[in-house]
Amino acid sequence: MNKKFKIIIGVSGYIGKQLAKNFKEKNVNFIGIDKEPRDEKSTIKLDLKNRKKTFKFFNNIDCDEIFHFGTYSAPDYKKDFDTCFFEDFVSLQNLLFSIKKNKRKIKLIYMSSSYVYSGYKNNKLTGVDEKSLLKPIHNFGFAKKFFEEYLTRYYSNTLIYRLSNVFGEGEFIRGNTVYNMATEAKKTNKVTVWGKGRRKLQYIYIGDLMKHLILKKKHMGIYNFGGKEYVKISSLAKKICDFFGSKTIFLKYKKEGETLSLMNTIKIRRKSKNYFTNFDYNLSNYLKTF
Repeated sequence: MNKKFKIIIGVSGYIGKQLAKNFKEKNVNFIGIDKEPRDEKSTIKLDLKNRKKTFKFFNNIDCDEIFHFGTYSAPDYKKDFDTCFFEDFVSLQNLLFSIKKNKRKIKLIYMSSSYVYSGYKNNKLTGVDEKSLLKPIHNFGFAKKFFEEYLTRYYSNTLIYRLSNVFGEGEFIRGNTVYNMATEAKKTNKVTVWGKGRRKLQYIYIGDLMKHLILKKKHMGIYNFGGKEYVKISSLAKKICDFFGSKTIFLKYKKEGETLSLMNTIKIRRKSKNYFTNFDYNLSNYLKTF
């Protein structure tokens, strides 16, 4: 191939699919890879666990960037850690082996998670930054910590984003707290909240993430990537209920989920001052799509 392509691994997932959509709109040359392709015409079926096929593919392609979204999710890791960790690690090993053999200077953009900080509780308002000691207590966080260390040790040309909760358009195939609440409010005229809704989450809008992935300069290294502040579940429910004219039902006998430590995002914001937008504004626009 004469033209350099971008490669999207996990193109059938939520973030991968949104990046492919943005690339098409901006006429960016790319190829999507997925072990279980859905309906994308530009998607190649490739399971990275197969070293021979992975090496053959990357040995014959002249790409300059690889976006890696093809890993199992936190719920998957909670259900079956051994399988998820083994398959994700083998896939990552084969990918690194292949692109190192390629001998071209390929940049790898990898999605990690705020779960690497899950051992921090009730942190100060400044949040944990990229220099903080990683203290994962969940399977998913442990795996992401391991993969980060593996990447930084064996492949220096890597950009890693530790993502908080991503929300926004196109999330109909995945569903998180925002999507679930909005769907319930629209269909049943109520939003159900476990406990008193004191749990707090840190959100990032999918459009802001896309800007970084597409318009990024020469970022390298590791960056926390999330909203500036916490959003309390009870507050989120109220915003959604106000939009749809519905009501909040608190199930006080249900145990709330835990609050992960707030990530300090000053480092990435200094690099990309104009890429972040207001949470309430993005939430309102997203709710209009329901």
